Amino acid sequence: MNLIWGANTETSEFDMHTDYGRFKLFFKEDGSAVDPNEPQEGEERKIVFVSIWEYEKHGWTMWSVWTFGGLLIFWAKRYGKAYWTVTSWVHYIVGGYMIFATTGSMIFLLQQFKAGKGFHSISGFIMTAIVLMLGLNGIASAITQHWF
Repeated sequence: MNLIWGANTETSEFDMHTDYGRFKLFFKEDGSAVDPNEPQEGEERKIVFVSIWEYEKHGWTMWSVWTFGGLLIFWAKRYGKAYWTVTSWVHYIVGGYMIFATTGSMIFLLQQFKAGKGFHSISGFIMTAIVLMLGLNGIASAITQHWF
């Protein structure tokens, strides 16, 4: 289980944390917790959890783009029909940003790291291809129907 700790080392007041970090716990079948960084009997101390900023940046980008952008696009075309012109432009702009962010994030990760063979890497490639197909299809539809 990944956990985060925070502390204010400057004052005892309930205020912003001045220091923070991460740690990981494992739970045994009997319910007791084991800190993987603490050596067990006969073991040397080891670091288990390492944060890679590029992976975190990719995760936060995808989460925010697809959570907020997806909801905004859905709202614009489903519930914003009374303001058709404005919500259509919102849909186009946010959709274009989602295409750019998804493709850009994948390209950035491929430049930093080699492509993996795990579920996340394979599904990421598939989703990027689907996003590109749907996005380009939406752009082509808007152009052929003279929405621009």
